[in-house]
Amino acid sequence: MVAVLGVTRSSQAALLEQIDLLGTNLLTVADGRELGGAEAPLPVDATRMLRRVDGALGVAPTTQLTGHNVYRNDHVPVGRTGGLAVRACDATLDGKVRQGRFLDAATAGHPVTVLGYEAARTLGITRVDPATRVWIGGHWYTVSGILDPLALAPEIDRSALVGFPVAERLLGYDGHPSRLYVRTAQDQVDLVAGLLARTTNPAAPERVEVSRPSDALTARVASPRRPRRSSSVWAPLPCWSAASASATSW
Repeated sequence: MVAVLGVTRSSQAALLEQIDLLGTNLLTVADGRELGGAEAPLPVDATRMLRRVDGALGVAPTTQLTGHNVYRNDHVPVGRTGGLAVRACDATLDGKVRQGRFLDAATAGHPVTVLGYEAARTLGITRVDPATRVWIGGHWYTVSGILDPLALAPEIDRSALVGFPVAERLLGYDGHPSRLYVRTAQDQVDLVAGLLARTTNPAAPERVEVSRPSDALTARVASPRRPRRSSSVWAPLPCWSAASASATSW
């Protein structure tokens, strides 16, 4: 995310302008539980169902492939993950490519990956060429691209992204998404947010967490200046769930 403690008013204005440019109409959908620190799976048909919601302009599914990590090469010790994740996605994921190209139908079925900005930096990869490879799940993956930073999706920043077909073939992907990104019509954010939990998991909507990342950033920018402490304390991410009577912080 963007560090905002103790920024000046001019810096606050600049950050708020950046948040507006990033888009305040992005919602994220995830299971409220975590399994050992990893995202829990959502229902298999969640993506299809959310795409039917009026006011939802686009839905991009992703799945954290737990049990797999990305390494610079096959000599790096297994436990030295750098805090990076491996995620499956498709071409609907909204991100700007800094170098190279994003995943498409031609590459999604092959061991090809696109690195989030922080993942590339952590791995020491600064450029993309045919010889650039990383080690994922016991296989070499060609790096086809590097993304620009995504302030509203830091989990993507720290991930190696692969296509769903190759994830199913080599990495145990079972069809369940774990995090969905939903773009809405700007004037229907509240309405759509209130529908997502029950649409995602009709049998257990209380387990679904819907949030708007831009609200968290805006709240942090607007917070009054506080003395720095040895550990950062962040405001909780505003969210809506079916267990709540109404949306909060929209």
